[in-house]
Amino acid sequence: MPVVETSVDVIKLLVNYLLGRTEVTALVDTRVYGNVVITEEPTYPLVAMHRFGGTLVGPDNHIDRPIVQFDVWSDGSAGAWDVQAAWAIVAAIRRVLSPGVVAGSHAEGVVVGITEITGPQWLPDQIEGRPRLTWTAQVSTHP
Repeated sequence: MPVVETSVDVIKLLVNYLLGRTEVTALVDTRVYGNVVITEEPTYPLVAMHRFGGTLVGPDNHIDRPIVQFDVWSDGSAGAWDVQAAWAIVAAIRRVLSPGVVAGSHAEGVVVGITEITGPQWLPDQIEGRPRLTWTAQVSTHP
């Protein structure tokens, strides 16, 4: 059986999808990033996503199932409000990424399903103490 490589850039698909959802952009504007290391002083809050591994499945190995890590950052200047805002962003993203909402055709490919692997975890930056919530999901896609 031949192996068919996937051509879906799942991070690009998710970035574009989230940027098209007012539930998310109302909270973070256009600060949704994928596969980047934020080195300069960014504007907060923001969302960063990274792909970690994955498997190819299906009769022709045409379904890609990567693990995606989502990080929601806040700047920490507003204390408890920042934590509350970060949770609001997480809730909005989780709503629009629920299987019945995100599944279907997109410009970058087809989302077959999404399964949350780890729920949101409080993981603030250890150097500056910036608020961060992080979680992972497996996103099944094909061209």
